[in-house]
Amino acid sequence: MPQASLIIVNYNGKEWIIDCLRALERQLFKDFEIVLIENGSLDGSLDRIRNYLGESSLAPIVKLVTLDTNLGFAGGTAEGLKHAHGIYIALLNNDTRPDGRWLEALVKAMDSDPKIGICASKLIIFDTDLIDSAGDGFSTLLKGFKRGEGRGASFYQ
Repeated sequence: MPQASLIIVNYNGKEWIIDCLRALERQLFKDFEIVLIENGSLDGSLDRIRNYLGESSLAPIVKLVTLDTNLGFAGGTAEGLKHAHGIYIALLNNDTRPDGRWLEALVKAMDSDPKIGICASKLIIFDTDLIDSAGDGFSTLLKGFKRGEGRGASFYQ
């Protein structure tokens, strides 16, 4: 059983998905599987994914699940959960490029305290040094907000 299952839902992400998979090849933490849901894309994503996996070191740990129709993000994720066997589940968008220590940091945080039930990643806006979000929060007035939005990437270490 892998320590973590990474679920990626791809729909018409031909231009992004391979960069995401390449970033996962560079993870320092190696005890994971990838459940890649191909969500009925119409842009040739499936052929591109299959070609990439034919020459990638990730191929043995990728479960490629192909759907005939787009079930949306929630439906694709629900399908991914059916195929995931990890102790931890991580959802990853197809247009992300996780840092090489991303998964290691998440697993370390989860393992550090049994009361931790969920973690969020710090998301940096592509080609900038600005935080999009370092998790979500809400005020005492129950107004939602993104932690760290617009701050420099080093704000949360």
